[in-house]
Amino acid sequence: MQLHSPKPGTRLILFFTCCFLLIVQQACHTKQVLPPAIRHQLDSLKTLSFGVPPDSELAVQEQVTRIARQYQLTDEQIRSYCRTAYIYKWSKMDFERAKKMLDSASILMKQTGRTKMWSTINLYYSSIYFTHMDSMSQYYLEQVLPKLDELDPFDKSMALCSAGNIQKLRKNSSGALAYYARSLNEAKKIRPRNLNAEIGLYNNRALVYYYQLRDTLAALREYRRALALVTDSLEKTGENAEYIYYNLGRYYIDLKQPDSALRYIQKHAAMTKARYSGKGMPLLPNIYFAQIALLKNEYKKADTLLTAFGRFLDTSNLSDPTFAYDYIDTYYETLYKLKKAEGNMTLALKALEDQKKFSNRTIQKKENAQLAQSEQTLEKKRMEAALAEQGKKAANSRLIYSVVIFLLLLIIAASLVIFFRNKKRLEEQKLKALQQALEIEKKELLLQAETTERKRIAQEFHDELGGVVTIISMAAGALGRQQKDTADRDLADVLQRNSKKLNMQINEIVWSLNDKNDDLGSLLAYMQRYTTQFLSDAGLAGSIHFTRELVELPIEGYKRRYLFQSVKECLNNIVKHAGATEVECSAALTPGILTITIADNGKGMPIEHLTKGNGLDNIRTNIQALGGSVRWEQHAGTRVVITVPLKALAREQVA
Repeated sequence: MQLHSPKPGTRLILFFTCCFLLIVQQACHTKQVLPPAIRHQLDSLKTLSFGVPPDSELAVQEQVTRIARQYQLTDEQIRSYCRTAYIYKWSKMDFERAKKMLDSASILMKQTGRTKMWSTINLYYSSIYFTHMDSMSQYYLEQVLPKLDELDPFDKSMALCSAGNIQKLRKNSSGALAYYARSLNEAKKIRPRNLNAEIGLYNNRALVYYYQLRDTLAALREYRRALALVTDSLEKTGENAEYIYYNLGRYYIDLKQPDSALRYIQKHAAMTKARYSGKGMPLLPNIYFAQIALLKNEYKKADTLLTAFGRFLDTSNLSDPTFAYDYIDTYYETLYKLKKAEGNMTLALKALEDQKKFSNRTIQKKENAQLAQSEQTLEKKRMEAALAEQGKKAANSRLIYSVVIFLLLLIIAASLVIFFRNKKRLEEQKLKALQQALEIEKKELLLQAETTERKRIAQEFHDELGGVVTIISMAAGALGRQQKDTADRDLADVLQRNSKKLNMQINEIVWSLNDKNDDLGSLLAYMQRYTTQFLSDAGLAGSIHFTRELVELPIEGYKRRYLFQSVKECLNNIVKHAGATEVECSAALTPGILTITIADNGKGMPIEHLTKGNGLDNIRTNIQALGGSVRWEQHAGTRVVITVPLKALAREQVA
């Protein structure tokens, strides 16, 4: 095929067309000169946006966007879109509008070729996905951290704070504190100073110290540093000031200091009422006011507060999976504690059931929302790709081929990334499962070794020491019968009685070591036999009633011995000090509780004796070690009531 060169007229037309395109391109990329007054106004608006309520901040960002669009300040316009998205997500709780704003920022960046703003956009994508879809939040943040120098001081501090939040979710306390420290250093460089950001960072550090490291003093130190930065204006506008009061209130509630907690929860409630206009948000502090009332035993007040919040839940549409989940979960926990304290176990159990139902429903809705969001994102990308492909076909077919090849390579690369990431995840899961299996096997071997050793010790006690003591007792009896002198016979009797007592104690030790007795039925049966024999030997009338429920409940040996020794010490005290003629002993089961009652008709125990005496201290120590409680009552003699939770008494199973 013969090729022909273009005609001279055609070449001229092509020349002027190229010149025209170059002029248009130059005009499109030429920035207007920004007057100093406009620059000052823009800087003032950006500074103002950090010290006003959410609605006012949105209005400020709209002004920034208008000025940036008018003077073609693309970077400022993108930042304004990002900041607006942040407000919608964290102040308005509107994830969809936040994502639309960031999508607009992304499109603007692609249209103008401002690729250096990718890091800023990815940072805010990470921020809005945090708590909504944490895997996406981590993905976007991973794109940002290697390019921190491309961010301005505020965004750099925010990126480091986000990294700290991710580490906190992973329970990496040291990593979280390190990122928060770096973020705090960057925040202090911001001019004018952004106190709200610094307060938020101190608050995050306090949460790590308190909830992960359980260091209350370090947490209180961080809270005080944050409080020192709270000003009157921040109390009206700063979201982090609200959080610091909220978390300090929870901190003192956990420490059971209701008066200190009340001060901060009241401030939190006032800020919540001022910042949020919805009918539900101002009711959220009711939960913590109810917890404070519960600490003060003001059950009626607590019930009134929780009832108001409960009515709000009954009339609310909780379709948003991120809707105040922590508050609602805390509401059910508080309601359970209140009803339990009032003795209404029916409503207490109902609160637990409602909490479980809400948790399951919320998790399912969140999963459905994430799936729908993923499908929408994929569908949007398909439509954008189709439109882009059609436009490029009309312009240049060769460019279409390049784009198709690029997309294919991108899909292959993404597939490879997903493949290797899934492969790595599977390998980690297999390794974790192997470690868990080894740990379980190790625990089982230790348990078997412990059981074998207990059997050996019990056998040796019974065969060796028990036999020797029996021989001594028999020899002492024979010796006493042969003695004519009264003093010698008395000594022989003493030796025989103590030999029998020692033999009984050996039998107790053998019983406690024998793993065949590691259940509730064996414990109660042995205590019943011992009590019957003890009262008979002491010449006391006895009424003994022991339950036969849950006899197969497994109990560890040392727990059986703690409980038996406590009952034994109570019986000894009756014989030694009470001067009683009758003893009543019973063991009963209520839901989740074992209650042992020992009562006598003696002279009673003086109040001052309850605070001294090794025997009573030993009883308290043993029962408290089992997670239970013991109390002495004066009622026609002395009554001892021992209560132990079955959950604490039961043997821990190897997971």
